[in-house]
Amino acid sequence: MQIIDIFDENKQLQELSFDKLPLEIYRPIQKNHTLFIAPLIQENTDQEKTVYGYIAHEDNHLFFQPDETNNQHHLFHNNEIIEKSVWLKSGDILQFEQQIITYNVSGDKIELSIMNKPEQPVTLNPLHKEKVEAINPSNHSLSQNHNTNAVGSIDEPTTSHKIKYFILWSLFTLLMIMAVFILLAKRAEIIISPPADTIRLEGIFPVIQVDNQYILIAGQYVLKADKQGYRTLETNLEINDNNKQFLFSLKENPGLVQFKITPEDHNEIFIDDILLDQKDQDSYEIDKGEHRLSIINPRYKKYQQTIKIEGKNKQQNYTINLQPNWGLVTLNVLQEDTQINITKNNDSHDQAYHKLLNRMDSIELIAGEYHIDASKEKYKSSRQTLIVNAGDQIIIKPFDLEFKEGILKLTSQPKQSIIRIDGQYFGKTPQSIKLTPYKKHYIELSLSGHKTIKKTMSLEPDILLESHLLLTSNSGIVFISSTPKQAQLSIDGVKQKNNSGKFTLKTGKHHVKVHAKGYKTQQKTLNIDNQSKNISFVLQKNRLQQKTNHNTSRKQAIKNNRTSNYTNTLGQQMIYIRPTTFMMGSKRSESGRNSNEQQHKVNITQAYFLSSKEVTNQQFKQFKRSHHSGSSAGLSLDSAQQPVVNVSWQEAVQFANWLSKKESLTPYYQKSNGQFIAITNSSKSNGYRLPFEAEWAWVARANKHRKYPWHGRYPPVQVHANYADISAVSYITNTLLAYNDHFSVSAPVGSYAKNALGFYDMAGNVSEWCHDYYSPTFGISGTQTSIDPMGPKRGNHHIVRDASWRDASITALRLSYRSYSKKKSHDIGFRLARGTQ
Repeated sequence: MQIIDIFDENKQLQELSFDKLPLEIYRPIQKNHTLFIAPLIQENTDQEKTVYGYIAHEDNHLFFQPDETNNQHHLFHNNEIIEKSVWLKSGDILQFEQQIITYNVSGDKIELSIMNKPEQPVTLNPLHKEKVEAINPSNHSLSQNHNTNAVGSIDEPTTSHKIKYFILWSLFTLLMIMAVFILLAKRAEIIISPPADTIRLEGIFPVIQVDNQYILIAGQYVLKADKQGYRTLETNLEINDNNKQFLFSLKENPGLVQFKITPEDHNEIFIDDILLDQKDQDSYEIDKGEHRLSIINPRYKKYQQTIKIEGKNKQQNYTINLQPNWGLVTLNVLQEDTQINITKNNDSHDQAYHKLLNRMDSIELIAGEYHIDASKEKYKSSRQTLIVNAGDQIIIKPFDLEFKEGILKLTSQPKQSIIRIDGQYFGKTPQSIKLTPYKKHYIELSLSGHKTIKKTMSLEPDILLESHLLLTSNSGIVFISSTPKQAQLSIDGVKQKNNSGKFTLKTGKHHVKVHAKGYKTQQKTLNIDNQSKNISFVLQKNRLQQKTNHNTSRKQAIKNNRTSNYTNTLGQQMIYIRPTTFMMGSKRSESGRNSNEQQHKVNITQAYFLSSKEVTNQQFKQFKRSHHSGSSAGLSLDSAQQPVVNVSWQEAVQFANWLSKKESLTPYYQKSNGQFIAITNSSKSNGYRLPFEAEWAWVARANKHRKYPWHGRYPPVQVHANYADISAVSYITNTLLAYNDHFSVSAPVGSYAKNALGFYDMAGNVSEWCHDYYSPTFGISGTQTSIDPMGPKRGNHHIVRDASWRDASITALRLSYRSYSKKKSHDIGFRLARGTQ
């Protein structure tokens, strides 16, 4: 019985046996199963099995792998010694010891035929017969007696065949390498001038050289070339289809150059702007050819020369004498112990001279530009600029230093007293002022309602002198406005010539009375101190007469087809404005102009009413009692006749609706999504509203083509409106210092002259809300005429027109000035308008 042991992937022995029949294994062979070829032995023997190798399977192909521990037995595959794994193909023969295994594949059947050397000839499969005969020369049988000879007859031809196979394989490999080299090789030309003694081209691939031509594979190479008397050339080359010719020039060995320079110290030698290393150098190696020699010494003129180097290690010597580059400067001061500091211009690190000088001194300065600063305690520093050339001898003008100013710090009680020194205005207390020392200065401190203080002072240089002055109060100022115009004003029982204006009263309490026929009398007690006050009296008509006058006014307006002025229930005069056409905006050449003032023609086709004055705190509080306009810089903005401020656009239109309902008119605004907007068919509304920007602009110009609300140029001279003037210097940065309108904050409405159309405060006092959303371009081109413009339909900001008590710039004080806002402010109020329907 013949036995072949088959081990599975877990090395579990599976034993298959057959009697003189080939072992048949049918596909598919399970992946990773391995057949361990063991020696053929008799059944039930105790002889130990020897493993010669393994038959394994990979990707549906069998291969044989010899066992690594088997070093004593030769294994053959098709008559050649097996040294490593070999693939098995149909018809292959394996031989080990006295066993022969043939491998045959037929369809899905794999057949392994195992032959032990029999006594009688064994009939083999015709497909294997020829190969087996090659192993058994008798061609008839493999007898036990000829076993050794059979093995010997296999060894000799197999070794010879292996040598032949190695030689053929080597030749084949060499031919293949040569073929690949010929296919991939590039031709390159390398020309070196003068011709090198030796040339080496090194790289990964071999190089074939024919004269200057090189046959080589594309890639990176290192070229090295040598020639006696020249520097070694070593460079990297990249061989490709674009780089096929290379030209190089060998450089001769440098020359040896020695420089002898006078003076010897502090010299810097440059060759072609490159500094030479001068440490322990007698000679310098410099390449053959022409070079630019430069020598720099901080105290001598720069030396430059073109030198020609012969090279080839030849010694050359140069002798150079540098030329001095300084001048002699003599300094002179008038004050003893003056500190002199000389600095070269544009070089803060070059401290050329620093000394305490009493009279005169001389110093050598390198040519250039210098700043010479002289300083001394309690004196002002002095600077002179000096240009020094080589060889100059300069005596500079003596330094005559001036004393530093003394500093006068003035404080007063009360504060904000006006300061004048030597007749010149210096602002208000508290203030620190620099004054010329050792000179008498005439100090004048004044404040309305107080006695003026006059003093003489002299200060020492660079010394702070503090002076606190107490002003004695003797009177105070009160601004009184009375409405109506025919009202009679009495102060302490004395009738006054005017019922409105500025009144100076002694400090203390005063009784003020205002009365008029048909109106209720008003009386107030005033406590006058050093602070100015604003008092307004608006007399209320007796009820019967008020109602009669109001009805008469309304009936008269209706009778006149609403083409005349009338007074509303708040006492506001509503002025009738006819349709008109005018130019709105400003010319491009106008000083202070903003880009949002594009000039264009406007046609207002509908007549309208506009209140002659801004809405006051007293009027607004009839709508909203809790409103408070606040204060600024400690000054109240909330008196009855001051214009209402700190009112948003939404609050302003709510006030307009409130007044419309109060007078039985159709409100102009309706509430939508929490915001007030114009009603859908606003043309049918006869209620109050904010003026459209074009309506406001026309009334402000008063039918006059002016740049400013006044005649003449900027700044204004005659008082005509409330701007940021000298009284607001202490808390407003930009003010009109030569202008005094007598109000530091907002003034009572109507305090200044009306314009040509009868409107008050169209310039200054407070800025005013308009109905329109803001647009920087008006939404039209410069050549179009805008008819009844109402502004954009949507926006985030609303138009604000007019300057306020906080404005003083040329931009804000012009009639064309346009601003915008979406928040309330302490200098934005409003006035009312309405249509004539």
